Amino acid sequence: MNRRHFLAALLASGLAPARAAPAAADPRLGINLAGIVWYNTELPFVDQFRMAGDWSLKLLHPPAGAAPALKPRLDAEGWVAEVPEGAWAEAPLAGVSRLAAGEWTVLYEGAGRIELWGLIEDVRYASGRASFRVPAQKESLLWLRIWRTDPANPVRRIRVLMPGHEASYAREPWNPSLLRRWSGVAALRFMDFTATNNSALARWQDRPRPEHASFSGRGVPLEWLADLANRLGAAPWFCMPHLAEDDYVREFAALARRRLDPALKVYVEYSNETWNTLFAQHRHAAERGRALGLAADDFQAALRYSAMRSAQIFRLWEEAFGGRERLVRVLGSQAVNPASAQTVLDAAGGGADALAIAPYLALAPSPRGQPTDEEVARWPLERLFAGLDLELAKVERAVRANAALAARRGLALVAYEGGQHLAGILGGENNDALTALFAAANRDERMGDLYRRLYQTWQRAGGDLFCHFSSVNPSNKWGSWGLIERDGDPAEAAPKYQASVRWARSRGQKFN
Repeated sequence: MNRRHFLAALLASGLAPARAAPAAADPRLGINLAGIVWYNTELPFVDQFRMAGDWSLKLLHPPAGAAPALKPRLDAEGWVAEVPEGAWAEAPLAGVSRLAAGEWTVLYEGAGRIELWGLIEDVRYASGRASFRVPAQKESLLWLRIWRTDPANPVRRIRVLMPGHEASYAREPWNPSLLRRWSGVAALRFMDFTATNNSALARWQDRPRPEHASFSGRGVPLEWLADLANRLGAAPWFCMPHLAEDDYVREFAALARRRLDPALKVYVEYSNETWNTLFAQHRHAAERGRALGLAADDFQAALRYSAMRSAQIFRLWEEAFGGRERLVRVLGSQAVNPASAQTVLDAAGGGADALAIAPYLALAPSPRGQPTDEEVARWPLERLFAGLDLELAKVERAVRANAALAARRGLALVAYEGGQHLAGILGGENNDALTALFAAANRDERMGDLYRRLYQTWQRAGGDLFCHFSSVNPSNKWGSWGLIERDGDPAEAAPKYQASVRWARSRGQKFN
């Protein structure tokens, strides 16, 4: 009897050897970088135009009544190809962020006339370049207009450069503050950085490229993702778009192998939260799962299809990498519903390395909830933190349940997201007093202590990598997700960031 037949006989008899136990957990801090949109407050690039929003076309003499939304004609890289007579094109570059104070430089190719406006001073123009000064301030506002462009030689390759980076932006594209802030982080989850949720990407030829005018909405190109991971020595965590064809996955994995430092591990996941009914990826997975007869129920169909597609994607990565030694193949699940993890693990049929959940300290009041948003808005901070202490106990139970399921399969338990989750929902987000309470709680030293205990709970319950959500984001009615609120904020004034870094250092990570 050969080895394959021997194993088959063992399986049939129920005496097959158990999967090897996972290696001892090594809890470390990872981070989800903020998405690339013009109003975000993490400023990752020295060229602010990489954050630019969509171009719009404005009329000098709009018709009476509501003006129609107009878009200019763009070239293949996203530059304005022409500006009709009696109109101008404009794009937003920064909103509630805090741009670096000092003199900025604008470079561009082509012939035409541009204009910069916002909370800026001393704007000067010359052929192919401009400059302006950003004063020290709490918030920034910056837009760029094109009043005229030569269709035969249009204005293009616009670079809006931070002070001191004109000579180096091409070889050093990353904001030094980003590199300092995340130097020492164990992993960079690129879910929002690559616009994973509701992605329409399917074909490799449609991927984001370095030559695109802006990365806003489309995501950062793989070439840049690999460069950032290499510079920081951090494992990249890639989320494959839910519509991605096999060729997309194959080419992505091959390029990642060529570009990445071979010493780095690579986390691979199919999309993000395919169990979450808010996202297009859930609807796609549910539809495909039902069509394949995996389940009649949308939720179960989405879980089972996601597991099946994950296994297919893992095999494509293994082929590209010549094995799985460098790969961490991730199956995502819902933290508060360990039964969903059981379904995913069963449907995947093996071939994974980690189960990923999102351990959140959640309080999401609504007008019809118990308690209501109006009631919570009247709570003193002491009562709010007492409620979060109770949530911490729930998180520990959920982590332990999922860790046990993962361990039985020989998998690590990782957190794809996690942290506090204070946000009104179903109308509660419009309660200004509630928003103010939650913002105050996130800026309070007690939130830092709560984070310390959250990480200890995660570690004690058997968790491995913990990728916080999110890196830099402001507090507003939609939540207070960032460890820091704005690029340029002093780290010592951010209790969540301080607590996270202290825990990371305790685990041997070399944060600055």
